[in-house]
Amino acid sequence: MNKETKQKYRAKELAVYLGVGLSTIWRWTKQGKLKSYQLTTGITIFDLNEVISDLGLSTNTNIE
Repeated sequence: MNKETKQKYRAKELAVYLGVGLSTIWRWTKQGKLKSYQLTTGITIFDLNEVISDLGLSTNTNIE
């Protein structure tokens, strides 16, 4: 799937996208810096637009 059109990310995908560790994503979520959506037990997603807004990032954050 093209990252330019993808808006929902799992924690591991988001960590890769932002260039941070997976534990950082979960720490930020626990601290309230990121809003997550739990779909089912074991499946949590993040909305990319909300993450960018919550962290005060620009839309061209992708380091890849």
